[in-house]
Amino acid sequence: MRRTTIPALVATAALGLTACSGSDDASSDGSSAETTTSAGSSRTTGETDESQSPSDTRDVVDSPPTEDMHAALDATRDSLPGAVSKIELESAETGGLAYKIELVSEDMEYSAQFDADTLDQLGEDRDELDPDDAAEAQKQTFDINDLIDLDEAVGTARDEQDGAVTSWKIEGKDDGSVQYEFDILPDDASDDVEVQIDAKDGSVIHDP
Repeated sequence: MRRTTIPALVATAALGLTACSGSDDASSDGSSAETTTSAGSSRTTGETDESQSPSDTRDVVDSPPTEDMHAALDATRDSLPGAVSKIELESAETGGLAYKIELVSEDMEYSAQFDADTLDQLGEDRDELDPDDAAEAQKQTFDINDLIDLDEAVGTARDEQDGAVTSWKIEGKDDGSVQYEFDILPDDASDDVEVQIDAKDGSVIHDP
């Protein structure tokens, strides 16, 4: 691929114009206040970040993808062996939503990602495990049929924190427990709140 080099004088002029235009965007009193969000990012007061607007946030439960997690799990098992240790619905790098599913066999850990609407495979990873790591990974596996339904878990999570569910996952833990984890964006907020639900008995898990 050919790369075009911008002459130094042109680049310098462009930087100068950018600096000038930035000063025109200052507030009418000549000052610009900058605030820091709880996530650590800075934002100038009075500016609106449309990408973070709560009204534009997709609720992945109320507006689910075309395919459910059972179809995604079946697609994974068609090509990969092992017991499931994680199922996750998240935003895809290509846009839309993607399922990420992790499986563990006797000596391998697999991760597959699928488009949540088409089940087109987006990626796959395979990691060889030594005996100790394999034994630890096996503790995190679970049978999805032993868990409460997603609808029941999300209902409990929303009783704890109302808002739009932006992503969720089911994850096995080293102690043999299994958790639903929901990222919930409250109304008029910019940061998600994580709510954890015991996937076997449906209780809310509070951090110690």
